[in-house]
Amino acid sequence: MLVSSSIVQDYEITFMGEKCLICGITGDVTAVLLVEVNVNSALCSSIFLCGLVNMLPEGIALLVGNDLCSDECIADVNVVTRSMTAAQSAIVDKSSAQNSDDQNVLAEDF
Repeated sequence: MLVSSSIVQDYEITFMGEKCLICGITGDVTAVLLVEVNVNSALCSSIFLCGLVNMLPEGIALLVGNDLCSDECIADVNVVTRSMTAAQSAIVDKSSAQNSDDQNVLAEDF
């Protein structure tokens, strides 16, 4: 879990006096301070150990992994994984091949 230092105030977090390394989507490794944050939301409420980053995208105060607050079903998914794309492509490819076979059978009937 990551929390943005540009959103939270010092009195809202507890500094743990430690750092951890995180790896971004580009592969860059960055050291971040560890802090405890008390989270109260519709998805989950608890005290979490978080990495403190300078900023997150505009409007985002906290970045939560899907394994931390998984008690309730999340209705909207905004991320598509490569495996999801591959599975969808396989369905489309299979459907296209089947349609092609059906057209060949129909052409032979005439």
